[in-house]
Amino acid sequence: MALMPKPDDATSRSHDIIHYILNSNEMGVRRALADDPNCVNAKHAQSGMNAAMLCVAGRMPNFFDLLMEYGGSYLDFSHTDEEGEDLQEIALGTLHRGLMDAVEAAYEAHAPHVINNWPEP
Repeated sequence: MALMPKPDDATSRSHDIIHYILNSNEMGVRRALADDPNCVNAKHAQSGMNAAMLCVAGRMPNFFDLLMEYGGSYLDFSHTDEEGEDLQEIALGTLHRGLMDAVEAAYEAHAPHVINNWPEP
């Protein structure tokens, strides 16, 4: 019985960035971003957080800056985790001023449409 090869798409490769972030492997994160900048949208299976959310929740400002530098324009800033929180809410929950400022700057640079288009009441 022959094994079927796994499909070679961005989602099957991009899960590695989650592993690298969880293990604080900066070189792995750099390789994942070089291979596929869209990997910033990979999701952590248990929490539903994307790569940027994991960096913020883990209080890893250097990793977050790295993601924004090489994958910020690919990040889905409207993504919410399993608890319904977005990147800004997670940043506010950390009470880490540097991360809150970095997330705000990332929204301004890469997703002004998200922060300027609030839903109507």
